[in-house]
Amino acid sequence: MGGSMDPEEAPPELSDLLKEVDRQKKGGAPNTQMKQTDGEDITPETGFVVKTSDDAGRKWFINICGCSKIPAPGNWDKGKIPEKAAKALEELEEQEGE
Repeated sequence: MGGSMDPEEAPPELSDLLKEVDRQKKGGAPNTQMKQTDGEDITPETGFVVKTSDDAGRKWFINICGCSKIPAPGNWDKGKIPEKAAKALEELEEQEGE
């Protein structure tokens, strides 16, 4: 149970960032050549914790937090679940019930 995503398996937009994090964990100095983006510091707002387990029986705790400065993903406007996501959740529930 490593807990880290392999940079080679990451989507292209995350791969360089994950490689840089791994390099710094091994004691490397920050890469000043890495592309810097405009950004804003945020402080996550407390949410809740989801407790689950994997097929091997290991417990996983997922911390959910948010920030009003960051919009909801996709079309999750005003807490409404997009139809595609709702359908996927229903199918998952049906599979678990079998």
